[in-house]
Order: sequence, then C-alpha cells, then structure tokens
Amino acid sequence: MRTPALIVGCFLLPLVAVAVGVTVVDRVVGYGRMEYRLYDGVVVGYDEWLDEPQWAVDYADVEGVTRRRSPVDRLLGETRLVLELADRSAVRLRYPADSAALYETIDGRVR
Repeated sequence: MRTPALIVGCFLLPLVAVAVGVTVVDRVVGYGRMEYRLYDGVVVGYDEWLDEPQWAVDYADVEGVTRRRSPVDRLLGETRLVLELADRSAVRLRYPADSAALYETIDGRVR
C-alpha cells in the first residue's frame, strides 16, 4: 500500500530539490552581489562585482511597489520587490538584504 506514495515521493523530492537548486543558483549568480541604494529622488540597482550602477529609477516614475514570494522564496525566506512604473513597465528588486525596510521606505516615498 505504501508503494504509490513511495513512487510519488521518489519523483516529487528530486523535482523540489531541482527547483530549490535553480533558485539558489539564480540568486547567487544573477543577484548575489546586487545592492539597492536609495537616494533623495532615485532608487539605484548597484552591482558590486561590476562596481557600477546597473539601473536607476526616479521616485516620480514609480506608481507603486509590491512584494512577491514564490513557494521557493518562502522556503528560502526570501522576498522580491516589484516597482510598478508609470509607463506600465516594472523593475524587479530580487532578494534585497532587508526587503521589509526597503519596501516601507520606497512605498512611503512614492505615495
């Protein structure tokens, strides 16, 4: 009777492990050294490996900010922030160091 559960577990466990592994690799390689800096009128995505800013968004162009968490993000204790821009595009802040404080600061400045 345990055979179906064992078979499902044998397939499900590797899938979950691969999903978590891909997310961790994506975070480390793609965003591991990204830092988000807040200045008076602008949010800047700064890459520490390249030692230069990658993008900048004026607060005046931001219509809102939301928090996003996938199931894997929840498992890893991570949060992504999305800046919704006036031109209907979006800027994703992936895995900021202190997402709660960053969210509150940006949200307070765009309202």
